[in-house]
Amino acid sequence: MPAETTPAKEETLLMPYRVLTPDTHGDETMKIAHDLLPDGLELVTAPHGRPEFWNLLKDSDFYIGAGQFKHGPEFYAQAPKLKLVQTLSAGYNTYDLDAARAAGVPICNNGGANATAVAEHALLLMLAVVAQADLGARRRRLRALARQRLQRRQAV
Repeated sequence: MPAETTPAKEETLLMPYRVLTPDTHGDETMKIAHDLLPDGLELVTAPHGRPEFWNLLKDSDFYIGAGQFKHGPEFYAQAPKLKLVQTLSAGYNTYDLDAARAAGVPICNNGGANATAVAEHALLLMLAVVAQADLGARRRRLRALARQRLQRRQAV
């Protein structure tokens, strides 16, 4: 009687979802990403467009990019398991929306992620303009005072 063969417990576990991102992120960013990575996800990186990138893409479930690379039909054709593209930027103009739609892959952008920083920057620019205007007014007053003093001296 042949012995029954059952897969080992490790073999029956589901494979983790693969998240691919280009290797353009800094070491500190990648460390944070790995530290925050939930169980069941595997984060992999490779230089965009290189053979190792395309090899990882074919088995990737998710892609995280910053929009610096073009993603047309050839990108989606090589990513049959892809479920979602997440861009780290607010813009998504480098992504071919028609190709993504045809592949059934939603694209999520990061709109508003920099809203606070942009608002703070705008306020500081406004304050700088006001400060310069105030400085200009002070200079004009000082010049007028200097002219008045000079005129008084010359009159005497």
